[in-house]
Amino acid sequence: SCGDDNSVALYEQESTGQAWQLMARLQFDGPVWRISWSSTGAMLACTSPDGAVRVYAESGPRRWVVVHSNEEEEAASPGRASPGGLLAGT
Repeated sequence: SCGDDNSVALYEQESTGQAWQLMARLQFDGPVWRISWSSTGAMLACTSPDGAVRVYAESGPRRWVVVHSNEEEEAASPGRASPGGLLAGT
């Protein structure tokens, strides 16, 4: 899930019918409005209203690392369009 709390919460379910458990919480500097999973579920793209994009990859059980971010690119060139805009879905 994502929203105005400046985080993305990732949940897992061990088997059908069991309760969902918080697996990880990814922190951001502002709200996160959109997330999109890869078809394999091993990567996650997150976007915020200021055009920032982060792509995370699963690097182990309950461990997610940033493999791409346009935040440094945006700081260097604030007038540039976000190159990751196509990564996010609704």
